Amino acid sequence: MKYIATLLALLVLAASGFADAPPKELEALNHYVGTWSASITGNTNAKGTSTTQWTLDNRFVQTSWSLDPDPGVLPKLSGTTLMTYDAAKHVYRGWQFFSNGGFSSGEGIWDADSRTFTSTAKDANNGNTTITKASFAQDGVESWSIVTTTSDGKTVNTVSGKNTKQKPK
Repeated sequence: MKYIATLLALLVLAASGFADAPPKELEALNHYVGTWSASITGNTNAKGTSTTQWTLDNRFVQTSWSLDPDPGVLPKLSGTTLMTYDAAKHVYRGWQFFSNGGFSSGEGIWDADSRTFTSTAKDANNGNTTITKASFAQDGVESWSIVTTTSDGKTVNTVSGKNTKQKPK
């Protein structure tokens, strides 16, 4: 009986969120939707692809991606990213899951004037902070950078890249 009461409570909580209209801030995530080719530079060079689409009643964008680094430098890596807008906290939220078992989460803002997302993630294990900036200054092109620093401000990793949206066939 306890199980049924818990299940019913969860269903009521989940259903209550569906009554709200999607926040207009979700529209900014449309910049990510599509199939992209990626070129990455930094500590290593890589090429990659990604596909982003709306999911879960258009409340999240989901990206599936894969990277092929220069041979002999790093293993191939793939992953899934989920992003949404948290209307209660007025921030964008993102979660990344990597094929090597790693994961991260962060929150950020959208600057409509510069067409740039800025996201911050803190690593609870080592105290590092990662700031990701993704700019869509030109339609169909995403220029981005990821900078990780230690708790005392020392930069430990910088990587940047450019994603180009593929034209539908």
